[in-house]
Amino acid sequence: MDLGGISTDTRSIRAGDLFLALRGPSFDGQAFVAQAVQAGASAVLLREGGEVPELPESVSVLICANPRRALGEIGAAYRLRQDVHVLGITGSCGKTSTKQILLQLLESTSLTPSASPASFNNDIGVPHTLLRCAPETDVLILEMGTNGKGEIANLCRLAQPTSAIVTNVGPSHLEGLDDEDGVAVEKSALPASLGPDGFCVLNAQCPRTSRMRRLTRARVLTFGLGDEGDLIARDLVFHEGCSVFTLAGSLIAQPRQVRVPLLGHHQVQNVLAALCAGLGLGLDLDELLVGLPAVAASPGRGVQMEVRGMRLIDETYNSNPSSMRAALRVLAGMEGGTSRVLVMGDMNELGEASRELHRDLGRDLAQAGLERLILIGPKVQDTHEGALAAGMDPARVCYFADLEQARVGLPAQLHPGDTVLFKGSRGAHLDQLVSDLHAARGAAQLAQA
Repeated sequence: MDLGGISTDTRSIRAGDLFLALRGPSFDGQAFVAQAVQAGASAVLLREGGEVPELPESVSVLICANPRRALGEIGAAYRLRQDVHVLGITGSCGKTSTKQILLQLLESTSLTPSASPASFNNDIGVPHTLLRCAPETDVLILEMGTNGKGEIANLCRLAQPTSAIVTNVGPSHLEGLDDEDGVAVEKSALPASLGPDGFCVLNAQCPRTSRMRRLTRARVLTFGLGDEGDLIARDLVFHEGCSVFTLAGSLIAQPRQVRVPLLGHHQVQNVLAALCAGLGLGLDLDELLVGLPAVAASPGRGVQMEVRGMRLIDETYNSNPSSMRAALRVLAGMEGGTSRVLVMGDMNELGEASRELHRDLGRDLAQAGLERLILIGPKVQDTHEGALAAGMDPARVCYFADLEQARVGLPAQLHPGDTVLFKGSRGAHLDQLVSDLHAARGAAQLAQA
């Protein structure tokens, strides 16, 4: 059987592909087999016990107990045939941004990099990324996400990572991981999977790093803000949409002044992690810094744009307490006479701690010095209560019960001269409000300085 490739989506099938009929909570690929064949699939892999449609004799039909698991095993087998350095990235926040920064830096070097498209960080996305790895690739960068126990260990079994970055450990996906200790155990599976020939980049300021250092056999490289880490950023300031700092530490010969077109302590940490990885790959610092001026924020992860006199910062891709506080530091640090406005949506997947974590964040928001706080969704009712209990002026807080209320009332809350940061979990759909503002008022992405 001669196959062109492997697909799990009838919309992306090419002639000669094998179609894997995966089943999820809201779909069953087995119902789309006829469409897959019509689109050009020459073979289909179906679930044992499922209905097998009538197909042309030219189409090969394979049956297995679990097509999703089969996809992983196919990806793992292909990985073993590739002579490539696989670098896995995990963490409670910053995975995608760090991946994109590292990819952009490596593209200006002597190495040929490839990376997972979008997030692609689960047991479907990681095998797909492995199968897309071209023979000429030197470094394959993979995101590894989780919302349940044992998932990262399984991804490591499939991908066999050579090296790793762990951006941080914080309260995320608590519904499946119980608490922050559970998050730390899950994330630690990546460093623990590495052999002695690789390296492991860890956050020097994360309290979970010492445990991960003990678990890994790889060479450990650390990064941090201030004076803690093998690669550090000192004297950090934000200027004209950029983060400016002194790059120093034992990994480089002498301190360097660096300017990166991203805002925020968290983005600087992502840059440091990416630079650590580049140095771990044996590249020269000067070679890596060539690509730094072109680094750009990923969609929904800090993209800045101007909308009729307002500066919008789009952080709508996802949210948890750690990433929300990081984004808040960016907004609170804005200067120049602007009115700082936070539009916050629900933080999801926080389990039994959700109400307390939302309320705690409200107390922090009350002390952040924002001119206005706009809250949208049922869970941020607790944030509303926390902010008012901590003394925030009720006149500076606006609450909308849902997205439809916000669509009607939000425009009146925003004015020329405002700097407005939108942030919430994907399920909060704040990206739709950003799109509405674009459509209503016109927008231009701010030029990267």
